[in-house]
Amino acid sequence: MNSAVRNYALVTGAYWGFTLTDGALRMLVLLHFDRLGYTAVQIAFLFLFYEFFGIVTNLLGGWIAARSGLKVTLYGGLGLQIGALILLAMLQPQWSRLASVSYVMAAQALSSIAKDLTKMSAKSAIKVVVPEGEDGALFKWVARLTGSKNALKGAGFFMGGVLLGALGFVGSLAAMAIGLAIVLAGTGEGVGQAITGSTTAALTQLLGEVGLWAAMLATALLVSHRYGTGALRRDYGLALKPVDGLWGALAALAALLLAQLVLVAFTGTKFAGSNDQLLTQQQGHEAGFVIVALIVAVGAPFFEELFFRGFLRTCFQARFGAHGAIWLQAAIFSAAHLGEAKGWANVSVVLALMLVGAVLGYTAKLTGRLGAGMVAHGLFNLVAVVSVL
Repeated sequence: MNSAVRNYALVTGAYWGFTLTDGALRMLVLLHFDRLGYTAVQIAFLFLFYEFFGIVTNLLGGWIAARSGLKVTLYGGLGLQIGALILLAMLQPQWSRLASVSYVMAAQALSSIAKDLTKMSAKSAIKVVVPEGEDGALFKWVARLTGSKNALKGAGFFMGGVLLGALGFVGSLAAMAIGLAIVLAGTGEGVGQAITGSTTAALTQLLGEVGLWAAMLATALLVSHRYGTGALRRDYGLALKPVDGLWGALAALAALLLAQLVLVAFTGTKFAGSNDQLLTQQQGHEAGFVIVALIVAVGAPFFEELFFRGFLRTCFQARFGAHGAIWLQAAIFSAAHLGEAKGWANVSVVLALMLVGAVLGYTAKLTGRLGAGMVAHGLFNLVAVVSVL
């Protein structure tokens, strides 16, 4: 595929994902506050800033893009929309109507800015696939994009109603925030590839991980605020104590021994493999190696422990018991790494990581917090970093 067309496809895909959530969000706000008994005038005020800040963004968006580039406006738009969804999910039912309307107006202002930044990026990106001077072709591409936007906005309205009925207001916002974060991850990796010309460059990996981490964090935060206390420390055990250094080192040692036993058992077979390709691909590129090492040894331990050992294990525990929850989250954790090795070599990698996930799960259960597991996870991954130096 032509690189210009590929880049345009990435931008358009991100815009389509945004358009669906934008239409759904409008319907969610309208129907939810109608259910709560707000008057027509009060509901109209909820959308006042949405329209006003759309005008402001259209006036300033071109200047921002000219100075910062379309990548900044596209990712800024997606990020702001995720932020707006999270803000709306934190709306408290005990607030007065004046406070609630004011709060939602502010969140809607963010959503409006996000909408027009993303729309401007998508429409401006059309120029990369239309040869200079072919105005007729340019108009056709713009018409196609505008038509697709209007169709998807209608689909978004329908999606908003369905989500509200199935998941409720906060659950719907959580689902859309996670979906947008996944879009951000997918397009981020693609844009990184477009910038660097490589699927293995550190920037490509970084942009891809950011979206996934955003999805993990958004999920944990939204569920905590909706169904828990709103504090990650109390709901998931997000805490670190000095003694966690010792517990983490012991857990890391146990995880390394179990993983090594699995890898030794498959040595010499087609099932033998490793998942250190992200690191080995950066050998000879010092800056890239440092970036990927930080992703592996710092970013992944924090976000993955919060999501798998914090959020998932806690959610599963009520239904499957403590031990069942630990092994189930470990299975999902290992499956999430499927594809990091080649072909049948994934078998040994997935089995090894399932045992690692179980060790980290029991570490969280025994200590009552995530700190020791984060230390263990970081040390386990740091060994992989050191092994490829």
